[in-house]
Amino acid sequence: MGKLILSFIKSTGCVGIFLILAAMIATPKTVQAQTKKALQSKTVQHEIIVGTSGHFPPYSMLNEKGVPYGFAIEVLDAVAKKAGLSLRYKVITPPRDVIKALRNGFVDVIPSLGISDFRKKDFAFTAPVEAFRLSLFLRKGTTGVHKLSDLKGRKIGAVKPNVAHRRLSERKDLNLVTYKSVPAALFALLSAQIDAFAYSEPVAWKHAREAGIDEKLKVAAIPIAEIKRGIAVQKDNQALLQALNPAVLDFIASDAYRKIYVKWFGRENPYWTNTRVALWMGGVLVLVLVLMALWHYNSTVNLNRNLSKTIEERRLVEEKLRQAHDELEIKVQERTRELSESMKEAMVASRSKSELMANMSHELRTPLNAIIGFSSMMQSEMLGPLSEKYKEYAKDINGSGEHLLELISDILDVSAIEAGKLELQDEELDVNSLIEATLHMVLNRAEEGKVQLSSHIADGLPKLKADRRRLMQVFLNLLTNAIKFTLPQGKVMITASLDNSKAFIFEVADSGIGIHKDDITKAMSVFGQVDSGLDRRQEGTGLGLPLSKGLVEQHGGTFEITSELGVGTTITLRLPSERTLPI
Repeated sequence: MGKLILSFIKSTGCVGIFLILAAMIATPKTVQAQTKKALQSKTVQHEIIVGTSGHFPPYSMLNEKGVPYGFAIEVLDAVAKKAGLSLRYKVITPPRDVIKALRNGFVDVIPSLGISDFRKKDFAFTAPVEAFRLSLFLRKGTTGVHKLSDLKGRKIGAVKPNVAHRRLSERKDLNLVTYKSVPAALFALLSAQIDAFAYSEPVAWKHAREAGIDEKLKVAAIPIAEIKRGIAVQKDNQALLQALNPAVLDFIASDAYRKIYVKWFGRENPYWTNTRVALWMGGVLVLVLVLMALWHYNSTVNLNRNLSKTIEERRLVEEKLRQAHDELEIKVQERTRELSESMKEAMVASRSKSELMANMSHELRTPLNAIIGFSSMMQSEMLGPLSEKYKEYAKDINGSGEHLLELISDILDVSAIEAGKLELQDEELDVNSLIEATLHMVLNRAEEGKVQLSSHIADGLPKLKADRRRLMQVFLNLLTNAIKFTLPQGKVMITASLDNSKAFIFEVADSGIGIHKDDITKAMSVFGQVDSGLDRRQEGTGLGLPLSKGLVEQHGGTFEITSELGVGTTITLRLPSERTLPI
């Protein structure tokens, strides 16, 4: 597989790298709290009986003592530990009887089972613990075969009872040859007894590497299907499912899961080593920073030039009006016309600036996504181990890239609002769910800052017609600001209610450092930051408040700040009654 990735990168260049990274990057969240909640709210038996045949390498096998081991066994052991469950393995033969045992209630869990609509009729599944491609393996010199339909009338090998065998046995246009093991089928392919072999791609590559024949094989460009595997439980055992599922989501996002996966499905080192990737990414980052600095400088110079021109023309108009009092009416008309044209030019210049900012933000996102992707890959050591120094560099690069991407996204939104190009995607929203989701996203930040986070939502609120993503963006900006400028042991609260006109009223209040009334206007300006001691120690671009105000006004609402130094700040949002849906 490593050589296939190398070939793809060499043939497609940087675009190929970006595509691979986009597929590999993920941003998992820890859900241990959900697991605990499920265990507290549902009754789950202490000991769970796990059914396995022990004859499905590398997922499940038996050692010399008859104890199961393998990829699926290690994953289930780790998930059960996170969920607080104990396991007892029950070996069942033949393998096909394992599914019957779960269906009839003789076992509680199967550690790894392919997820399909047919099986969902009988069983419930956790989130997938693995997804793999069901692919066609070919001899290295084979040409003209890109997909399954290219093999009509030709011999295709499969292992029974693998899912590939079940799928291909339904095809009458194929000549299916059955084998008892993967190595037997692979050597039959190399000896030209069959034209292709259909099997799980990571498992087949592992067998090929162990046999030393991986360089003689390749896979067809188009896979037969993508199969997801999850932990299967009885359909009516929802308590067990709710206990396992959060633990699965938490575990698959961990380094422990990645180590287990590499252990059982490991691949050879690619041509692109960590050192080469780090050097390439560092060069791209420097280039992006230089381009952004040049763009910012050019925008500032052009804006100052246009403003200076407008100011100078206005000064000349006033001077001439004072010198020609007897021709006041004519001069006023002429200079007013000139002033109007100058103001139009200034507006055009401002609009051009906003459009330039929006266009440049789009252009800068692509290389920044690559930077974030590469550095995230290096931090997780997905392509091989890194030295501690390189891991530190990768962390710094990733943090800088994330910060720049967040800044560019905010600039893009502000520019779109100024240019009048921001379009809302209205939908019916449940205010309770929206605020709960937002609070969940900032909970970790509040806990790190030792800030008490709470909400108060009036009973019986109707649904709200608004853009979900934009409204959540407003709440996130305001809550993040409130937490950031609130000292430890302080409080932050968000409330929701209706006024007498049925308009929605949202308030975000904190007991933080507050803002002097003379600085509120500055805080609401684009890139404006209040110069206080705590403010200087916190990250920020000065875009959060003006962007939030612009998004609220796009909804037809109002945005109001009241604050007192040393007491705290309250921000009130009012959305018009036209957006309140009838109950």
